[in-house]
Amino acid sequence: MEGKLSEEHMKLMLAAWKMAPRVTRLDDQLLAVLELYERFPLDVVVTGGIPEANARLARAVCGLSDEDHFLTVEQEEEEDDDEEDESDESEEEQEQGDMSEAGTERGETAGHRHKNGRMVWRTEHGLPMVSHPNIPNVRIWVLNEQPASYTNSPNHTGFVYDLLVVLTSELHQEDHMGLVMALREKDQPLYLVRADREVDLVKEELKGPCKTCAWERMRDRNLEIQRRRRERQMTQDSQDGPHKLEEMKDIGGVLLSVLPEMRKKAFCQFMVDVSQELKVPKLLRNNTKSTILPAVDSGKVTKEDIEHVSDFLQAKDLVNHPSRLLSILNAMETFRLDVGVLGPTGGGSSSFVNALLGLKGGDKGAAPTGVTETTMEPVAYQYPQLPNVALWDLPGIGRVGGLSSAALAVGPMEDGPLASALHPTCDVYILLSPLRLGMDCVRLLHHVSATEKQCYLVLSKADQLDEESVGEVKRWSEEVLSQLGYQQTVYAVSALQPEGMDFSKFTETLHLSISCNKRRAFAQHTAKMLEQEIWDKRTELCKTM
Repeated sequence: MEGKLSEEHMKLMLAAWKMAPRVTRLDDQLLAVLELYERFPLDVVVTGGIPEANARLARAVCGLSDEDHFLTVEQEEEEDDDEEDESDESEEEQEQGDMSEAGTERGETAGHRHKNGRMVWRTEHGLPMVSHPNIPNVRIWVLNEQPASYTNSPNHTGFVYDLLVVLTSELHQEDHMGLVMALREKDQPLYLVRADREVDLVKEELKGPCKTCAWERMRDRNLEIQRRRRERQMTQDSQDGPHKLEEMKDIGGVLLSVLPEMRKKAFCQFMVDVSQELKVPKLLRNNTKSTILPAVDSGKVTKEDIEHVSDFLQAKDLVNHPSRLLSILNAMETFRLDVGVLGPTGGGSSSFVNALLGLKGGDKGAAPTGVTETTMEPVAYQYPQLPNVALWDLPGIGRVGGLSSAALAVGPMEDGPLASALHPTCDVYILLSPLRLGMDCVRLLHHVSATEKQCYLVLSKADQLDEESVGEVKRWSEEVLSQLGYQQTVYAVSALQPEGMDFSKFTETLHLSISCNKRRAFAQHTAKMLEQEIWDKRTELCKTM
């Protein structure tokens, strides 16, 4: 099916893979890597200030204001217990009929306030950590010590961080030049954030038996600061210095636009590093420079993840250069998942599409419905709840409009009307069968299952049955399918009454499985495209030479 990828991303991906050797089982490799990327977190470390200042910086990185408070895990559990108590009280009040509505409203308000309004601090590996509220798979860690200690050993805390955000000032930013150069050599990003006050920065402590030497160092330090201040007042240079200082109030917006891209680049480089490490025998590996061990310790990946991808990572087919994997991740963002809705003519497929779109027959943008055959050609509709997902209203099975006498001779499955009903080829199918399971629906399920595509079974027009009959039909249908070797959940819906029966349950199941289905479909589509556009053409070119 054309147009599943944007032209720009397709060209960039083909350019990155132009010189790549033919890869066997590329679809399986891509699927394994994409599943790992789905869980891969970007680790951001904030440091440079006193604990209170670092906490404010963490809030700013999350895009929150000082009025937004964090909860500890203990406080969250206490609020959850309070909500449960309020919920129990409200249930008792409802049974008694006294102020049940007010009690329910109080419980919902409290739950919304702490789950969506406030973030929860968690302590892992001895460091406070909070997840970014707006960007998935981004962890914010707080390091309450001198950031200069990162210069020589950036991974000394036991985990690999991907981005460092340091609180500093114009007078102190030159102190971080060693840190800037060290991270630049590692191609790791660094952000320096201007502190609101000088007292928010970590100061040198008086250590050692000789306090006089420590005081002399502090005096020399203050003289150096005064000298820098005089030089800045005398110079007319308007530049911020060797490394740009971001404002505390702006850092959240700055990172919001770059963190998703940083996560992709960090993952690609991580996979390259892991691939290089896995090529070395275990007995010869240098654990002090390991990428895998600190990643496992910090929860970036699990040992099972490494074992799962180790077979093809050692072959260096997919991750011998980060640009190839990065082109894959960028292309996936624009990949369109096609969901086909198919059933017998008159079975309510178009009405079901409208129910999924949140429309009624006759609304603007709705699929045409009627008492006669209305869907004669496949029509795609953009799914409003999910980006890059198209709902295809496919022509019904058993159409007689425009039928010729020659078409009455039905051939085998491959040549008959059931095979043509699956065109254009979609990534996911929703098979409708009115009232109860039919033979055509079972044959279609068998045909789709052979292609390893996700398929859902829906009994339409279930509003024509009473509640007891609906349950009986669902049980009977699932038993029949089980006898045929299909463990399939059957949903009973009414497109005219989408708020009832299994419609909400079905849409929830569909939405939760979209990411998984998109990864699988994208891996298959990409492997097929690279095979046709690069390796097959390269083979044909070699034959002509």
